[in-house]
Amino acid sequence: MKRWIVALAACQTASAAPSADKKIYLRGATRTHLADATKSASFKRLQAVADRWLGGDNIWGFPAWHAALVGVLTGDAKYCTAAVAKVDKQVADAEAAIAAGKVPEVAGDSYLGVGDMIGDLAIVAD
Repeated sequence: MKRWIVALAACQTASAAPSADKKIYLRGATRTHLADATKSASFKRLQAVADRWLGGDNIWGFPAWHAALVGVLTGDAKYCTAAVAKVDKQVADAEAAIAAGKVPEVAGDSYLGVGDMIGDLAIVAD
């Protein structure tokens, strides 16, 4: 459960105030706890992987929301910017496939992985 709470908060900026258009807001004790976690070896490993991803490495299974979370917790916007760009490309690629009469990647051949792609889009977009 905690993982999803964190995940859903991923794209809120560090100084953002709640607004009518934002449904997810990372704040209070959860934010403090996660900010403290940025000092851990585990977080440093996550940030190192996010840095590799930003540098162009194709890291299997690395969702954009992980980079967005690093951005929120470090206050470094480059991570959120890259996460948004990845999701925007996913959407643009799907639109192009549909316009060409093809099946977009998100549909695959069984919808088995649709949750990962749609989840990434939803978390990063919010």
